[in-house]
Amino acid sequence: MDITPPEMLIELRGSGEYVSLGHPEGRALQSVKARVLAALAEDDGQTEPVLREHMDPRPSVGELSKALRELLEKDPSPLRRTGEGKRGDPYVYWRV
Repeated sequence: MDITPPEMLIELRGSGEYVSLGHPEGRALQSVKARVLAALAEDDGQTEPVLREHMDPRPSVGELSKALRELLEKDPSPLRRTGEGKRGDPYVYWRV
């Protein structure tokens, strides 16, 4: 019986334990975009690091940035962004 998946993503959490992030196919960009929209509320702006912490499984920093960028470029965009994207004034995202 083959119970070990051929590929599996894992993440080392701050507590020192590894957590399964599942199969790589489940981490496709479309999945990340859908989870971004589900994690954002209309009245609760979140920065990228906070948003990433609320997503399970957590996307990589690069995956999250790409998903946010593509959602913002969509016409009409389902997101709104404020801030300059730099220290002291990070981007904050809301769902429209």
